[in-house]
Formats: sequence, C-alpha cells, structure tokens
Amino acid sequence: MKPARLSPLARLGGLGLLSLLAYGWLAWRYPLGASLQWPRGGWYPPQQAILSNLWVHLAVYGLLFGAYLLALGKVSQHRSGGSAESCEPEKGTRIDTDGKDLHGGVLSLSKGFILRKSATSAKSAVLLPLVVVFVWLAASLLLLWATPSGDSHDIYDYIYRGRLQVEKGLSPLAVTPKEAPRMAFYAYTAWKENVDTYGPLWEYPSAGVSWLVNRWLGANRALPVGASDCPQSPVACRALMAWVTGYRLLGILLAGLTGWLIYGLVQRERPGWGLCALLVWLWNPAMLLSSAVGGHNDGPMLLLLLLTFWAAQRQRWVLAFLLLGLSAHVKLTSLIWAPVLGLWLWRQIGLKRALLAGLGAGVLLLPLSWLLYQPLGGWQTLPRMLGERVLYVANSPSQFVDRLLPLLGYRLPKEFVRFYIIQMPTYAYGLLGVLVPAWLLWRNRLVRQGANPQLWGLALLVAMLYLTVGSFWFQHWYVLWAVLPASLLPWSRFTRWVLPFVCLGPLAANIIADTLARLPVMIISVIGLTGLVVATIWLPGMLAGGVALWGRKRGWGDEMMG
Repeated sequence: MKPARLSPLARLGGLGLLSLLAYGWLAWRYPLGASLQWPRGGWYPPQQAILSNLWVHLAVYGLLFGAYLLALGKVSQHRSGGSAESCEPEKGTRIDTDGKDLHGGVLSLSKGFILRKSATSAKSAVLLPLVVVFVWLAASLLLLWATPSGDSHDIYDYIYRGRLQVEKGLSPLAVTPKEAPRMAFYAYTAWKENVDTYGPLWEYPSAGVSWLVNRWLGANRALPVGASDCPQSPVACRALMAWVTGYRLLGILLAGLTGWLIYGLVQRERPGWGLCALLVWLWNPAMLLSSAVGGHNDGPMLLLLLLTFWAAQRQRWVLAFLLLGLSAHVKLTSLIWAPVLGLWLWRQIGLKRALLAGLGAGVLLLPLSWLLYQPLGGWQTLPRMLGERVLYVANSPSQFVDRLLPLLGYRLPKEFVRFYIIQMPTYAYGLLGVLVPAWLLWRNRLVRQGANPQLWGLALLVAMLYLTVGSFWFQHWYVLWAVLPASLLPWSRFTRWVLPFVCLGPLAANIIADTLARLPVMIISVIGLTGLVVATIWLPGMLAGGVALWGRKRGWGDEMMG
C-alpha cells in the first residue's frame, strides 16, 4: 500500500509557511528601530559585521529561493485548477476503448470517484490562489519591521525629497538636498549633491506619501520639530519609521496591483496558467524584498509597463505607446522597451499603421509630458540629471575595469575611461536591443503560440540584454525589470528554472558586499571585492542557464522560450 500523498494545497501551504519563517527571521535579525541608530549603516551594526552572520544570511536566502523553486514546480503541475495526477491511471497501465485494464483489472471509474475528484479540484482552484496571496501579504507585513538600510538607502532619499516638495515647496529635480534648507534626516540621504534621477510620475506619488504621513504625524502630535534628528530625538526616530512605512506600503500596494494584472493577462491568454504567473511574481524573494523592505520606486514604472502589455493584448495600439511613454516619466530606463513594442507592432499590423499609432501617441504624450514636468522645473531639468547620473558606476564589469586600470599602471584621462566603461556599453546595448529582437521577429525564431507571448518574451530578452550588456550601474532591484515579463511566461523554462537564480545572485552579492566592506579588518582588496560582487551577481544565473540549455538539448521539460 502506497503512503498517502500530500495534497497540492498542503504542499503549497507548507512551502509558504517555510518562507514566512525565513522572512520572519530577517525582520527579527535586522529590526527597523535599532538600525536607525546608524544613519549610514547597512544590515549590521558596526560591531556585528562578522563572517558567521554572513553565512546564516546566505543560508536564509537559499531557503527562500529553494521554497520558491519548489512552489513553482508544484503549482505548475496543477495549473488547470486541479491535480495533473488526480485522474490519470498509474504509469504503465494501458486502457482499451471499453475502459478496462489490458492486464485484466477493471478501472474504478465510478460516478462517486469522479465527483470526489471534481470537488477536490474545485476546492483547490479556490484555495490555492488564496494561499498565494496570503503568504505574499503576510511576508510583506513581516518585512515592514526589517531595516531598509542593508537593502539600500534610497528610501531615505525618497523621504527627504518628498518632504522637500511638501514642506519647502522645492522641486527635487531642480534642487539638491545640499542646496535646500536643512531638515531632519539629512544624514540618512545618499545623494546629497545630486538632483533626483526620476520623473514626475514618481515625484508626485512621493509627495503624496509625504503629505499623508505628515498629516498622520500631525494628528498624533508626532512631527519632529525643526531639524531635530534621529537618533538624538526619539520623536524624530518614530517619525522616520512612519515615513519609511508609508513608502513601503506604497510599494506593497503597487506589487499587489501588478500581481492582479499579471493574473488577468496570463489567464486571458492561456487559461489555467494565471495562478502560476501570480506565484512567479508575488512569491519572488527579490520582488518582496524590493517592495516591502526597500520600497523601491520601480513599482510605478513596472505597473505602467504592464498596462502597456494590457493595451497591446486588447489591440489598443495608441494607448500602448502612450502608457509606455508615461512609464518613462517614472524612470527613463523604460525606454529600453520602446524599440521592442515598435518592431513587434510592425510585424502585427504593418509599418504604416505602426507608425501612425506611434505618431498618435506622441501627439498626446508631448503636451502631457510638458504639463507633468512644468511644476517641477520643466524639461530643462533633464540635462543636469542625465549629466550627473553618468558620472557613476556600480556593481558592474564597468566598475571592475574602472578600478583595475590604475592597478595595471594605466593613468588614462577620466573622460577617456568614462567613454569606454559607460558610453560604449550603452551604445552596444542600443545596437543589440534593436537588432536582436528584429532578427528574432523576422526570422520567426520565437517558439511561441500567440502574438502577445512574443511581445512578453521580447521584453524579457531586452531586459536581460540591458542588465548584462548596457547597465554600468547595477542594483539588485533592477532584476525586477526581467521578473515582470518573465512572470507573464510561467510556462517557460527561463521563468521556472533560470529566473530564481538570476534573482538570487544580486541579493547574495548585496549581503556579501555589505558584510565584507564593514569587517573590522579587511580580508579582501577593493578590486577583489568588486570582482567578487560582479561574479556573485551573474554566476548563479549563468550556471542555471547553462543547465537549462543542456536539459533542452536532452529533451527535458515542456514548452520552451525561443
């Protein structure tokens, strides 16, 4: 007699509980309140940056991604709302047209058996999505208690610049924190001498969060007075926690809306795959940490990109171009997908109609863009922002080369070095980002069914090309630019096998860099640490991709990406 097998619901619930324990450990190990005592701190207080803590943290990340991989496998097996195994005969049993076992036994296909299986499938179809959403929401709420300092200091810049708009009436696109009147939490900001690198469709929501938190603090008589700062002022510390929570709640809300749209897009395209797509997005540890811990502002950009796909799925071409243009008003990075949309639409409706759709969107977008930018200083703020942004490299092969050249004895002019480590990767990506999608489209090299999965696959490809070739500044939350289109392709091997490792690498590199850089005695050189970070970012994904390609040649798995 075979042992009873756990139901899909029990398996998924168990994996969700395991994940919640790991997220709870992160919140317990790195509490938000304690971290505010070190304005420019990381994951650890200075005296706790030791290697043993690093190994435990990496093990927790491994547990999270292991549970994520297993959950993807389990849900994909039951993508049609019931068990893929429930109504199948045992392996090796052949059935004739009379429904009899050719080895002599008669299969039990009674009415009661079928009804029980149908009831179980219907119950799973209702409860599985609830488990997915519950685990995501519970994990997000747990992570509200963890410090963002180890993830990044961006959220403190959001807070300060949002307050500049609300309390001082200043545009963060035109005035730097250093140029503005000093306020509380200045010491927590990272980009004191630079204008903001984001667009008006981030600055306005940011001001909205700041206004709401200000109102809440004022109603509770908890606003910090003048430039009173944390950690000296307990009132200021509590207020800073409130502002951090406000931006995180915005990130969680946007993540949830994005998941809802992902489910609808995939379920419309391929019924039965919506739940798996939802799991790909909501349970991805990189997405959870970026939204609920870092509160990163990729959320509104990705939501608008997803609405672009929604409009394209419904053949509203002008609206699709318009939404993509609006997403660039959160982050200009969104423009990497413009050639993809244009080329794909050319193949769908012809060059003339595609050009007319793009032109129509441009006619609508230009005055709207002017209106959005004008209260913040107008389009004339863009040159300074772009000029300041390209002065820096981080966590990329460009940074490794930049630090390696002086060690090799090359004392080259800064302008010359920046051209080759910043502008050249940008040009290389600009070329590949057009030629590769065009080649795939015109040679019909995409193994897909349906036009919309083609668009999503091309968007994923372009995101990965940008991250690997064109990005001279890489952060772990940037992988969400690939996670979003990958979530729309839950049947692909990349999504279900390679993507988790692509996300694991940058998160692991972040904790490695933070720990090794804060050790009391450096055990690795600066150039060595840079090389280690770059290798850690990419090696897990590259190895997983190699295994996936090898498995494809051997015929493993089901439907593949082209």
